[in-house]
Amino acid sequence: MTYQQPGAHVPHPDPLLDGYTSNTFGPEGAEFYFTCLLKVPARSLNAMANIRNWSGAYFVTHSPSPNPQPQADIPQQYLFLLDYAMIAGLGTVVPQRIWVPNQEDWDDHIRDANLEMPIFFVHDDGSVGISVVNASAGNSLSLRGVNNELRIGPSQTQAQLRMNWPGYPEQLRQISMREPPLTLFKWVSHIGRTVDAVLQEYATLPNTSQWAVHAGGITRDEILIIGVIQVSASSWMPILQMSRFIL
Repeated sequence: MTYQQPGAHVPHPDPLLDGYTSNTFGPEGAEFYFTCLLKVPARSLNAMANIRNWSGAYFVTHSPSPNPQPQADIPQQYLFLLDYAMIAGLGTVVPQRIWVPNQEDWDDHIRDANLEMPIFFVHDDGSVGISVVNASAGNSLSLRGVNNELRIGPSQTQAQLRMNWPGYPEQLRQISMREPPLTLFKWVSHIGRTVDAVLQEYATLPNTSQWAVHAGGITRDEILIIGVIQVSASSWMPILQMSRFIL
């Protein structure tokens, strides 16, 4: 399965309407996430688009990370990747409910946490997304910065991946990274294998909706991992898109 080439121009950038985050978690979920991430009201965001060599991307000029890693720059400003405009012609984005910690954990996991910026899987040619098959097999050498070190939160050796695929109970998986440093190549492989394992679990569970994962329904070969977002100090969620439309 091929990945996608984003559109060349975003005329009116608004990630709360057009981005992968809002198309995955809904506009309210995206607004909640951007506010938690950037510690400012999401409605006040001044997202930038149409940046050279970053077609379809939305950027902001500040990052909450204690060790920010800018992806692009313009004169006198670093830019941090926030989202990508969704490519509607490829297939359906998998809708999910964004995970929120319990009230007693809110301060430690959200309010007082410095969440890392989203990590989108962008190839050298500017296309976005990697298939579950390729990610899990480690076929990701065409990604930009594939050997660059990543920050994924307070721990560089432990993380949680959560998925809320329609029609199934929420799934939580622990990811252990035993061999530092953590690079994008290793992270993509971990994410790919973990998403693949969850899909295999889904295939054993009942689901009467059009989102059922099994041999006669949705299969791993049809799913792209667009990227991942950090939703709490220890938890990440994948952004997923089908290679066909689910009606």
